[in-house]
Amino acid sequence: MTTTKTKTELWPPIHELHYDSGKTGWQVACQLDGERIRETFATKGEAKTRGRADSAASRE
Repeated sequence: MTTTKTKTELWPPIHELHYDSGKTGWQVACQLDGERIRETFATKGEAKTRGRADSAASRE
């Protein structure tokens, strides 16, 4: 889902994480079948791929 004014994807929310070690990670946070899911990934591309799969599954 995107807004009409921007091309920013709103669902699922993908957040950038900053660890104490200095590394950066990406988190997909969503709810699927009443269960809250939070998964972390090394790259934003991996997080987007997983987020699309979760979004498609929730529409079924």
